[in-house]
Amino acid sequence: MEIHAVFMHNWDTEGNMCPTASRDYKDALRTANALRIPLSTVNFTREYWSNVFEPMIDSLQNGNTPNPDIGCNQWIKFGAFANLLLNKNNARRSDHERIRNCIMDGINQNSRSLNSLLLEPISSGTIDFIVTGHYARIKNDPTSLKPMLQRPIDLKKDQSYFLSTVSHAALAQTIFPLGNLCKSQVKEIAARNGLNHVSSKRESMGICFIEPNQKFGDFVGAFLEHRPGRFITMDGVVKGQHSGIAKYTVGQRARISGESEKCNHEALFCDRNTKSAIGFGLAGSEPELLGTPSSILNEPVAVSFRKSSDASVYIADFQNSGSRRSKWTALYCGDICLGGGQIM
Repeated sequence: MEIHAVFMHNWDTEGNMCPTASRDYKDALRTANALRIPLSTVNFTREYWSNVFEPMIDSLQNGNTPNPDIGCNQWIKFGAFANLLLNKNNARRSDHERIRNCIMDGINQNSRSLNSLLLEPISSGTIDFIVTGHYARIKNDPTSLKPMLQRPIDLKKDQSYFLSTVSHAALAQTIFPLGNLCKSQVKEIAARNGLNHVSSKRESMGICFIEPNQKFGDFVGAFLEHRPGRFITMDGVVKGQHSGIAKYTVGQRARISGESEKCNHEALFCDRNTKSAIGFGLAGSEPELLGTPSSILNEPVAVSFRKSSDASVYIADFQNSGSRRSKWTALYCGDICLGGGQIM
């Protein structure tokens, strides 16, 4: 088995790697040197700008709620990156499944014993599989043999939501070695193999182009057309001013000057219209207009399907008021992710 490490450079500042990417690259280089494998870099800054960042800005400007992490996985990591490196030799799906299972068996055995993995640097040839550190699994459908995205063992680290729009073709040549492990096991394996800079690294929960001490709204504000407006209650009472609807999302709690602390943190929910005013109401007063983002990310809700009037598509009906228009959602049957998309 030949392994070659690749670092994706997706965002820069004045032609150079942004500080976050620069630190991550140094960690990747230390890891590659410790494991004695070569490390290359690929630059997808143009693709990221065109396919992820600009659509995100347009979505915010139009009052929607984008998810750049989903876009990055679909268009960059398992799009441009996969198209650049993967060997498209039309191998049978059963061959991909057999090879993936063989590799995963070896990874699982080494993970349990915590022995060092034997790695051989790549010399030449093509790339047959992309291996990433996402917490997810791949299971082949026994009938169609198509790869299915499956939730990981460690549900607290589940990233299948962010992978829900990745194509079957890309999943067929992908391996998620962390899918059968808990985060604590991964850190232990890293420490046992001398990768202390990995085992002691803090959690990364932000967006790659934003520094940890930087606010999302402040960063994207430089790219947005600001449309100041008013906070208005459901019955038309003006309660305050805001600097632009692009800084808010449906279901977000609002801070409004002069309102009570309880109202700020427990009862105010925003719902923007197509212009500049933001309407809001007390939680429970207008349930069809209110919602919480956590209902999509953390707490599964029931969904039913019906055919469209011309029977050309199936329409999902969410049985929960928290599933709001413009948000991204993923559909599951048990622990299998069926796909994802934006609520219309």
